[in-house]
Amino acid sequence: MALRNVQIRPGFNKSDTPSGAEGQWIDGDFIRFRYGQPEKIGGYTAIGQKTIAGPARAQHTWNDLEGRKYAAIGTSKCLYIYYEDKFYDITPLDTAITGATFTSTSSSSTVTVNKTTHNLEVGEYITFTSVTIPGTSSLVATDFTDYTFEILTVPDTVSNLLNSVNSGVGVIDLASIVLYSGFLEGKWNPDVMTLLMEPTMFMIMALAEKAEIDYVLDSGDQDLPTEMSPEKQLSSINQGLNEFEKLRTKTTQQVNEKSVPTDIREMIEEKELPPSLLEQVKSKQGSSLLSKEEE
Repeated sequence: MALRNVQIRPGFNKSDTPSGAEGQWIDGDFIRFRYGQPEKIGGYTAIGQKTIAGPARAQHTWNDLEGRKYAAIGTSKCLYIYYEDKFYDITPLDTAITGATFTSTSSSSTVTVNKTTHNLEVGEYITFTSVTIPGTSSLVATDFTDYTFEILTVPDTVSNLLNSVNSGVGVIDLASIVLYSGFLEGKWNPDVMTLLMEPTMFMIMALAEKAEIDYVLDSGDQDLPTEMSPEKQLSSINQGLNEFEKLRTKTTQQVNEKSVPTDIREMIEEKELPPSLLEQVKSKQGSSLLSKEEE
């Protein structure tokens, strides 16, 4: 019996029964059709050895005018460019935060970054620039500037608030800082921020009382001037009057008499000055309207 060339149409027919789909493929897995024939789909090979931050969500590939191939990969955390077997982090940077310090202990791989009011959250990524390392440390500046770091922990906000209260920062100031930070992050508008001011102050005071920490409403309450005794007040006033009299005499001596018109000079000399309001006035003893008249 002579052999026949059987023509089977490419693609899978999943609608008909096996007997009804004569001359067609009815099932398969991990294959594709190329030039009308089924072909096993090949595997994949990892490109590069560098890991990227976060799962990839989208990818875009293109060629430039000279034929170079690029791939932009966007993850849940960063944006990368893949070119010639290397990944380049091109994630736009947020506002720079300056003035941080590092803390570490001997024989420990953990380094703590100390910076207050940074508004960063766990899971965010940061980079370092202009790092100065003490000469006694085994680390070098490139250990920080050549890598991207993920924030693992953030100190408790309540602890920072209580430390600030214990340091003498006023409750009004702390409430203003907390609410204004939330306003900058878009959590509320100015009207809601104003409404939250009083409840936030009461919350901070309640936390301080629970922690048995004395608090002040305003940071300037501890700098109020001490009350001055009457004798010291009078002495201070007299000293001021004496200094004023010296200044008036010195200024008068510097005035040239010829520069003042004659009529004005005569008017000043004839003018009787009223007594000073600060002079002690001798009171005349008068009869009170409520006193009983003698008959």
